[in-house]
Amino acid sequence: MSGIMEKGLRYRIDHPLLKDVWIINGEIYYHNIGWISSDDGSEASIQGRIIFSSCDGLFEVPQAWSGQINVSGMSVMFPDGAGRFPVYLDEESRSSKRKAQRKLYESECHRFNHKLNSIVSEVFRRLDVPIVAEAKLALVDMLKSLQFRFERDISIIRLGGYFKGLEAVSALKNADISMLWIQVQCLAEMGLALAACREKNSL
Repeated sequence: MSGIMEKGLRYRIDHPLLKDVWIINGEIYYHNIGWISSDDGSEASIQGRIIFSSCDGLFEVPQAWSGQINVSGMSVMFPDGAGRFPVYLDEESRSSKRKAQRKLYESECHRFNHKLNSIVSEVFRRLDVPIVAEAKLALVDMLKSLQFRFERDISIIRLGGYFKGLEAVSALKNADISMLWIQVQCLAEMGLALAACREKNSL
């Protein structure tokens, strides 16, 4: 399995002898029976070999396995050809992580929408004309599309044409457009971050 264990989250090992054990920050919990030791000998690592200080409560786990079970990424390799078994995120930690991801996504959405609204307001302020609902909606739709990868490139082209058109009819000065375009580029970068957050966390 790809990835590595993250600090502060609780993991379990999908193996019948260790089904009641969990791992947090490199420590093995079940009556505090051990830890993960990295190759350089440091304790409480997220990768390395599991060291059992005690097998109390784990009577079926051979003491000889201490130092022989290797944690690599999101899997555990057992000695003597016993096989490789996955490490998975405990449901409680999974729920907590999901909430944190959702909170981060909502924060990114808020930042994106705040920036979008500020651009729209600035455009019509510089135009110095009453806001026409249809014109505002058209601009908002183009800006909103910057948060979707498959629409981003065409939206940038459309926005470029939108501002060039305003310059052509002398509705906005070149200096105004240059300033606004910097803001659009900033929004586009925020849109990429928002898209990455959404895709990474399947939101």
